[in-house]
Amino acid sequence: MSSSSPVSAVSATAPHVVDDCLGIWKDVVYDATHTLRLRMYRPTDGNTTTANNKLSVLVYFHDGGFCLCSFELPHFHTGALRLAAELSALVLSADYRLAPEHRLPAMHCDAEAVLSWLRA
Repeated sequence: MSSSSPVSAVSATAPHVVDDCLGIWKDVVYDATHTLRLRMYRPTDGNTTTANNKLSVLVYFHDGGFCLCSFELPHFHTGALRLAAELSALVLSADYRLAPEHRLPAMHCDAEAVLSWLRA
């Protein structure tokens, strides 16, 4: 995760960068208005990059029917770490606003915001 990335802020609740045995991860804010974060996972294996030193990107939205859970739950975290390691990809696990506090299409707007953040 280079310092030239479009990261606007790092979560105060999580370490800046954590090196697990499968990968390196950190939390970033992608929508400051709604305080929405995503967790970026990168494999630690030195043989994961292509000839251009670029990784594929996988954007992952946790399940929960738009009502439950968070990307921070251990099974989603472990799954994203494994995806990054086994696919040799940068995995972005995004949080989004949940119902019933937020009605549709808030979750879809949050997903669109993640992709716009990534594109920027």
